[in-house]
Amino acid sequence: MTAPIVAPHVHGYRNPFNLSSTTVLSFVIIVLNAQLFADTAANPMGIRGLQEGFYLILIIWSVLAIWTQQLNQGAVPKLDLLVLAMVVIPMLYGAVAANLVYGQPITFGLIEERRILAGLIYFPVATMLRRGWIDFERLQSMIAGSAAICALTAIGVAVDIIPALKETRTSEVFLRGEHIVVGANMIALAIPLLVARGKGHRSRLTLLLIGILVSALLFVVQSRQIMIGALIATVFVLRGARAMFVVSAAVAAFYLALLLVPAVRDTIELLFTLFAEITTNQYLTESWRGLAYNHVFQTFSAGEIWGHGALSPMWNEGFSREIGAYFFLADIGIAGSVFRYGLFGALLYAIYFIVQFRLIRQIPKKDYRTLLTGLVVLTIVTLPVAAPLEFRGFIAGLILAVSGHLVRESRT
Repeated sequence: MTAPIVAPHVHGYRNPFNLSSTTVLSFVIIVLNAQLFADTAANPMGIRGLQEGFYLILIIWSVLAIWTQQLNQGAVPKLDLLVLAMVVIPMLYGAVAANLVYGQPITFGLIEERRILAGLIYFPVATMLRRGWIDFERLQSMIAGSAAICALTAIGVAVDIIPALKETRTSEVFLRGEHIVVGANMIALAIPLLVARGKGHRSRLTLLLIGILVSALLFVVQSRQIMIGALIATVFVLRGARAMFVVSAAVAAFYLALLLVPAVRDTIELLFTLFAEITTNQYLTESWRGLAYNHVFQTFSAGEIWGHGALSPMWNEGFSREIGAYFFLADIGIAGSVFRYGLFGALLYAIYFIVQFRLIRQIPKKDYRTLLTGLVVLTIVTLPVAAPLEFRGFIAGLILAVSGHLVRESRT
């Protein structure tokens, strides 16, 4: 196999583009994995059916990866089989649970469980790293590049430079108005990643990328949990004096903007209002998320501990008819996992986090251990509002693939 052409360094930052076909394919996969064109309510660039097509690619890639390893090596790595099990078993469990509890046909249950297939991104990323199409450094560049594309697209749509492909639905949070989310999770993931790389060799390009990503989160996406997660992950990656400096600089920049720039001042005041809203009793008891949490607690307290599965809107209006228009599993994180899978969901997440942290502990290079731990911290911080396996498998699977590769590489 032809070795990829090595992209030149630019003050420590690698260009994610080069002429190698395998590298181009790798970058396309990473961009698709960034959810740039995911057909969600808040994504103006969503293309209907594209995400499902990507899931199909992931399924085919996973099957071929396992098959070829069995043929060539006579065995499949345990981590590969575990990742496959963590996707397939919950998918089947949820579909069966919804059938038993609500009578929803299995087919509709499988359709509604399809988002967990994003975790199969593990297999393409593992293939890229194992076969030497890219290395971890270049993968980081690709993640940063895909995040930058998402951020620039979000900003471009917000200022009417880039035409939206579809209308977005207005957020339930009236203050925030139209909610634009284009690859927000990958943007958040790339910020601590870039900051970690910048510790060794700061460059203007790295600082520019960080500025673009932070601006997109603050002024366009404005998702509270994602901003908090990105901040905590970044502070974790930096640690010590650097972390204190970054936090102090961020606070100083906020107050300077409040004083000098009216447009920025309005946005920052809105952000403070949004964050303050989380602590109010009204938000906890009357918001859609609060109502959904209360419903989960009531069902679990009533002894319904084996899971309810997930209802598809295509079958009898889904949860809207059974529970209420406020009930969205995608909005209530780990509580939604417990409602969906019951005690099996708790076991599933226990296995996932144990495996993930054991892998990280085995990585010999301290900087990589710190970075990957910080990225996992990002998923932990957002657990109350976003389930890593069911709805953010594109991040969880990616981190697992990198962790497994770095451990495997250290043993060869």
